[in-house]
Amino acid sequence: MKKILVITFLFATFVANTQTNRLTVNPEVRLPKDSVESVQLVAALNDFLESIPHGNTEKWILPAEKLETELLIDEMKGMDKKDSINFKPYLINVEALADMEAYSVQVSYMGIHNDAPVLRAIFELIVHKTGDGFRFSSPLLRNTKGWFKKEIDYLTYYYQDTVAENAIGQWASAIIEYNKKLNSNSPIVIYVCDDCNDMTCMLRLVGINYLMDVNGLKWLATNYIVKGKEFAIYTRRLSHQLKADTHDLFHGRANAVIPQETRSHYMICGCATVYAGSWGYSWEEIRKMFKTGMSYDKKTDWLKLYFERYNFGEDPKYPLQITQFINALIIQKVEKEQGFPAVMELLASGNMYNDRENFFRILEKVTGINEKNFNKEVGKLVQNIEE
Repeated sequence: MKKILVITFLFATFVANTQTNRLTVNPEVRLPKDSVESVQLVAALNDFLESIPHGNTEKWILPAEKLETELLIDEMKGMDKKDSINFKPYLINVEALADMEAYSVQVSYMGIHNDAPVLRAIFELIVHKTGDGFRFSSPLLRNTKGWFKKEIDYLTYYYQDTVAENAIGQWASAIIEYNKKLNSNSPIVIYVCDDCNDMTCMLRLVGINYLMDVNGLKWLATNYIVKGKEFAIYTRRLSHQLKADTHDLFHGRANAVIPQETRSHYMICGCATVYAGSWGYSWEEIRKMFKTGMSYDKKTDWLKLYFERYNFGEDPKYPLQITQFINALIIQKVEKEQGFPAVMELLASGNMYNDRENFFRILEKVTGINEKNFNKEVGKLVQNIEE
């Protein structure tokens, strides 16, 4: 019943406040008993929210938790509009924290579409009492208080369960190896959440209690880069692996280095397949599966299969696509003959579907393979697959 009342209130107040971005306070929210403090808290929250689009949040952030809070602020940017819907902020909860001079507050962003309320996001912030008013922080450090900590080179891990130490050791070795190839050694802070099994739970750690754009996703990890420092969150399913699967880890490392507009997802996936296999299969096993299960001859149209992403795998749930397989063969040969800098050119060859001409221009420059000789050259690679 309470949830229905809240939604009804939000719908009504949205209609009444379409001309302002000021925060609307849900009348059911229990504000501090001190009326002066209540007014000051809401005013500070309003000023903080209004500073986000202008990029001048510095004075509102608790200095000791600056980077963690910047991470949350990055997600809060642009919340006021999506497509043709305008979203307004609402204060929906305030809770005094017994372990510190602070409050936990929740702010939702609501809009109206086709006369129905739409919830875009719910954010949680810690509001700290200071000598000159209030400062804001992400709840990340509070949510991970008491976790174990391990530092390996430029990597810092926070984790809940010592069982994770086995996977952490394997991840750290892989990250350092991959980063060395990718010429990156920026600091990374990684939170291994034993209580989390999906994207929604991971985001709650940093103060994103709900986000329409990712709701329902089952991602096992997520990464953020804030002020040159990277944060990552892993789920229980990753932390409890006896043998860490580092395929997706290579995707993450490459994505952190290569700009989105130049990334070649399928080349990166092919490279990850060479180094870590795919779907739990090793690269050696995938080659054998291809040779024993794939029918091919000199007339095979590899270009067609490549762009159609033909699956030669045995289980449709775990596809082994010709696209990544051919890329893996190409990358293996290029790295052996030219070194990883040449591989980097392929990883940054862009989206082959959106800009086919540019993709083949780079592919030909590095490998000599173009659209006209694709079938012939790939045929050679296939015939020379190592056992």
